[in-house]
Amino acid sequence: MDAPEAVRDELVKAVGLIASQPTCGSPIASRRFRGLRRVHLARIDYHVYYRLAPRLRQVEILAFWHARRGSSPHL
Repeated sequence: MDAPEAVRDELVKAVGLIASQPTCGSPIASRRFRGLRRVHLARIDYHVYYRLAPRLRQVEILAFWHARRGSSPHL
């Protein structure tokens, strides 16, 4: 499988998982974003950062970040 397909496939899977189980990600402390969470996509070594907006019944994806960057995204 080509890398672009792997990235797309893993991101689609992650979005499906987050949509069906919004609390599946690890909670991340954030002053700016309440409910911030992160899911690690081990196959491609990326993190998906997202937050829950329960009153709106929405999940908002905030960042797609390579795990080897050495830092977290500036959210």
